[in-house]
Amino acid sequence: MIYTAPLTEENWMRIVDHYFDNVHWVGEERNVKHQSPTDWVWNEFDCLVDTGNREYVFADEKQRNWFVMRWL
Repeated sequence: MIYTAPLTEENWMRIVDHYFDNVHWVGEERNVKHQSPTDWVWNEFDCLVDTGNREYVFADEKQRNWFVMRWL
């Protein structure tokens, strides 16, 4: 089963800001584990960011619910 959540400009920019403020840089070093905000979302929430359909796509309802509580 596939679960989705709406991708809006507002919630996506909060994720992007969080990524560049807290994940992308570790001290003065660049974090090489994640190459982009979409990579980070995938690793943290098992979530595909579908910009074409403007939605976040999850295979697990628990992951979707956790993501929704945190970001939406």
